[in-house]
Amino acid sequence: MFPPPKGPYPNSDDYCDPSDPYGKNARRLERPPHRAKQIYAMKRNVEKAEQIYGKERFGFLTLNFSAQVSTREAQECFKRARRFLKKLFQTYLGVIESSKSGRVHIHLIVVCRENILSGFDFSCYDQIRALETNPYKLPILPDWKSRKQALSRKLSTNDALKALWRKLREQLPAYGFGKKVPFHLCPIRRSLTAAIIYMTKSLHQPASSFPMHTKGTRLFVREESFPNDHRSNFSWVTGDARQFRKDQQCICDSLGIDRENLIVLLGKRSWAKRFMQLLQGLERTSPGWFCEPQENREKLILTVLVSIIDQMPLDDRARARERLPRRVIPPPPST
Repeated sequence: MFPPPKGPYPNSDDYCDPSDPYGKNARRLERPPHRAKQIYAMKRNVEKAEQIYGKERFGFLTLNFSAQVSTREAQECFKRARRFLKKLFQTYLGVIESSKSGRVHIHLIVVCRENILSGFDFSCYDQIRALETNPYKLPILPDWKSRKQALSRKLSTNDALKALWRKLREQLPAYGFGKKVPFHLCPIRRSLTAAIIYMTKSLHQPASSFPMHTKGTRLFVREESFPNDHRSNFSWVTGDARQFRKDQQCICDSLGIDRENLIVLLGKRSWAKRFMQLLQGLERTSPGWFCEPQENREKLILTVLVSIIDQMPLDDRARARERLPRRVIPPPPST
């Protein structure tokens, strides 16, 4: 099971677990906190799809671009190709990522309509990849191109996979992908978990290291029919998460409001951050605030809460003051 992030609360971006293959040899991965949940949900949905379709129908597809493009431009190219990909494959799930050199490409786990695993020679595939990706580690071979072509002919005897290669090679350049090497498609060798680890490796970087052109763009792509039983809007089941919800319930009971109204009070966009500020303010003012009598606890929470509301943007501030209980609403600050 994917381990939850470690930290004072579930929204913490501190994550380091030596037993986790994602964080191998890493000291601190200051990853955005929502990434771990997205990757966990992706892993569970792929496992569900494997139970439905079977591993022999899964393939790993990489879409390349001949020129340097931004993430938004890659999204536009992919949108144009979605109808074509839907005709070729049963369904798919993928990630848009940037390599170390900054080149944007798209990784997809695709479900083919037929078995593509049978007849595929992985030893031949390894030799081709060695010729393509490690030219400096191999002895210089004057006929390496002809050797690669000969190996490519022996790569697979599967007619369904060969038909997919032909259609992708003919059609993908028309949608904006590279003309020379527009794609790379092969069956899943070991497990789908290894494929997910590979395709989400760039998402484990610190948020500050993401290229500027990825800001405000969706990095995950999913076809509608791909299983989506597991979603990323959940909380980790840890002791810190339980304490977070207990503090939340205590504040709601003290003010006589429900959780939805508390979120509106704190502003929907950054409510968790402001809630942490509220807890920190209560701890500074009175370390045992939760043991205070109801009346004193209510006044203490309101004092800290109003100070946080006064620092919010004008629209959120007015909306928050309207949501405060009328019996306890403090007068607005004099101007």
